[in-house]
Amino acid sequence: MGALYLQQSVCLLPQREDLQSHLKELKADITAGGGEADLFTICIDEPEQNTMLVERFQQQIDQEYQEFLGQCRDFYSELSEERKISNLTFAELEENEAELTKLRSWLPKIRDRDLFDAPK
Repeated sequence: MGALYLQQSVCLLPQREDLQSHLKELKADITAGGGEADLFTICIDEPEQNTMLVERFQQQIDQEYQEFLGQCRDFYSELSEERKISNLTFAELEENEAELTKLRSWLPKIRDRDLFDAPK
C-alpha cells in the first residue's frame, strides 16, 4: 500500500479513504487469524515534520522506481545481446514475453504505492 515503516510492525500512511478501507480489511484479516492489530489516526501539527515524512515516502518509492529502471535496463541489454548473436528461438521469445509481462505489471503497482508523487 506504500506504507512508510517507522519501526518493525509500525507503519504510517496518509489518511485517504481508499487506504482506510484496505487497512480495515487487513486488520480484520489479522484479528480473524488470532493476531493483534491497531489503527490510529494522528495529526502532525509541525510543517517541518510533515515535510520530512513526505520526503521519506518519496525516497522509499524512488528506490522502487530505481530498481524498476534497473530491471528495464537489464531486459533491454538482454534483448540487444540476443539480437546481436541472432539467438531468436521460440524459447527465448517466451522468456522475453514473460519478462516484459512482469515489467508491465510491476510499474502500475509502484505507481499505486506512490502516494506523494515521487520525483522519479
